[in-house]
Amino acid sequence: GGHGSASRGGIENVLRNAHAYTEMNISQFGKEERKTRVGYKDRQKRDAFYQMNHAGDALGLHEAVVQRAKELFAGYRDDRELVQQYRGVIAACLCEAFDQLSRDGRQILKRRAGEDDGGDGGDGG
Repeated sequence: GGHGSASRGGIENVLRNAHAYTEMNISQFGKEERKTRVGYKDRQKRDAFYQMNHAGDALGLHEAVVQRAKELFAGYRDDRELVQQYRGVIAACLCEAFDQLSRDGRQILKRRAGEDDGGDGGDGG
């Protein structure tokens, strides 16, 4: 039995070394690639922002909605190595931004309406 365990140890060593070697190479590879990756991400963001501006104009969206969508996209983009469904993500960001700002806007309008009612009530006496 002793011989079997020794050879298994040898295999484990080989695997461990291979793993360490791969890890090291991947980390080096990351450094080389990082610059191009960041450049690519920025280029993709610029392109996405251009498309969002275009869609915003076409749909008559408020610029605050487009701005929020850009923030959402940038955050999502920074978090991902690769964006699948690129156009879908752009659309989703615009939808989400629109929803968020609609909710905020409704609350602002409600608050204003509440203040106006209070004012009218006082004047009506």
